[in-house]
Amino acid sequence: MTSEETIFIEDTSKRIRTIVFNRPDVLNCFNIQTLRKFSNIIQELKDDTKTRVVIFKGNGRAFSTGNDLKANMSPAESREFQKRGRELCFDIYTLPQITIAAIRGFALAGGFEIAISCDFRIATPDSQFGLPEIRIGLIPIWAGLNLLPKVVGLANAKEIAFGTERFDIESAKKYGLISKIIDPERFDEEVLEFAKKYTSKSMHLIRLTKIGMINSLEVSTTENMAFIDDIFEAFASKNKTEAFRKLHSVVAKR
Repeated sequence: MTSEETIFIEDTSKRIRTIVFNRPDVLNCFNIQTLRKFSNIIQELKDDTKTRVVIFKGNGRAFSTGNDLKANMSPAESREFQKRGRELCFDIYTLPQITIAAIRGFALAGGFEIAISCDFRIATPDSQFGLPEIRIGLIPIWAGLNLLPKVVGLANAKEIAFGTERFDIESAKKYGLISKIIDPERFDEEVLEFAKKYTSKSMHLIRLTKIGMINSLEVSTTENMAFIDDIFEAFASKNKTEAFRKLHSVVAKR
């Protein structure tokens, strides 16, 4: 790791890896170069059978504030940026590992959308959240339109997206976004302790359970019952990695 790296991954503990957003001077917002590297990291994690938990966190006083609005992107880069952001959030949402957004400070716009793509969100009492896109002439297309209603319900998702204002930890709790609130002094230690609870669990069983739950939100109960039959076959498969890939490809096409 060097101070020049805008995003990096570190081995935090046995079976736990942490992705660190490292542009603290601009509240860890993303330019096209950082987003490309982020996408590559997530692609590598898809086939990582040793890692059980992935933690996402920001360096400095923000988790992330999303799109770097001051970045000078060409029209082609802007289209790539939005496409990568959408795919990135879906890939985080469907990663085989357990994912934790460790939020200190601001989680806004694309940063908020990355956070809601994770399985769990842990935050400090002073954290701030929000989707300001509509207020500044944009649309929250990374995960706000697709995943947010699944996470907080349709009415709450509309309140967050239409309101465009930042909201505090109490409102985040009301929306059902927060798994745990931790004081800043012990934040990293307690996030790690939270993550360690899951490192002894079977990776194969977690990934199958996770993909089944995700699929249940996309199809009818009857259709999901058929998918659960496929999950049972994957459970008994000798080639577990390939079996999971097939299930994942089905969900990705929904």
